[in-house]
Amino acid sequence: MRIAEYDDIDPAQMTALNNVAFGWHPSEESVRRIRRLDPHVPDFFALYAMDGERAVGQVGAVAVPVETTEGRLDLGFIWGVCTRPLSAKRGIATGLMLESHRRLKRLGVRYCVLGTNRSFVAYEMYRKLGYRDLRPFLRGIWKPTGGAARDISFASSRGAAPVIASHRKYCKGLLGFVHRPVDFMKVRNLWFISQLNLAGIFRRGPRPVGHVLGSRDRRSVKVFELACPDPRDIPACVRALARRFRPKFMEYIGFARKAEAEGLVAGGFSDLEESWGTLMAVDLEDKGGFGRLGELLDIGSDRFQISEMDCY
Repeated sequence: MRIAEYDDIDPAQMTALNNVAFGWHPSEESVRRIRRLDPHVPDFFALYAMDGERAVGQVGAVAVPVETTEGRLDLGFIWGVCTRPLSAKRGIATGLMLESHRRLKRLGVRYCVLGTNRSFVAYEMYRKLGYRDLRPFLRGIWKPTGGAARDISFASSRGAAPVIASHRKYCKGLLGFVHRPVDFMKVRNLWFISQLNLAGIFRRGPRPVGHVLGSRDRRSVKVFELACPDPRDIPACVRALARRFRPKFMEYIGFARKAEAEGLVAGGFSDLEESWGTLMAVDLEDKGGFGRLGELLDIGSDRFQISEMDCY
């Protein structure tokens, strides 16, 4: 069984493989757009295990610039790990992971992360490769609460610029995923199965105090990122969002620093808790854990920033 790069396979094989694994249908055109718009994508895009002309396994990788206590560095992010069901448990994903690691190291990457679920079979494979849990995904369902001030309003964003500016202000003094490309929102919609169709700014009077990114339909709202420079504004922002859309169901999915989690709970996500989802990390030079990455991201001080929107 040989390993091939995306450009060496029939693009329809990638579409079929991702459809079976994730219900995601990346077309040749969408991959072309991802490669043009996302500056983090390497030349090989993704690696495939080939059984003849049939793709039976996939591992993708990107190199994302993150801010650390020692300056900026490129962090590997693994995506799209999968095999066809009839090709599972044959070491295919492990082989592709190891080759992806080798290629990331050639790009100067030392540390690598991935998002997964601790209930997945792949979780133990990642642990055998040296990955360890870095930060849990949080999930919570919103319940109406009263008593909040109504001095904050919400309006959908016209274009990406206001949200990008809000995120830049929010990230001042933080570490981690604080650098976003200009075409960030276009790129996210190409990668995500859940379309990003909720983007807007919260204001107190004329002054912006934060932003939200997520998805919504007529009955529900999924919040992937709710960011306020002052986390004390979060409860009123949550309620402003609820007033605007009056959803039957609203869910928060992603990460939150301690003060943010407290604000989300106060805003009505009262059952916000750790889910089975987890962000794992490895030191590619050691493979016995994530080495100094926790120190570089200052995990203990709650300065590490990542949201669901930053994940691949």
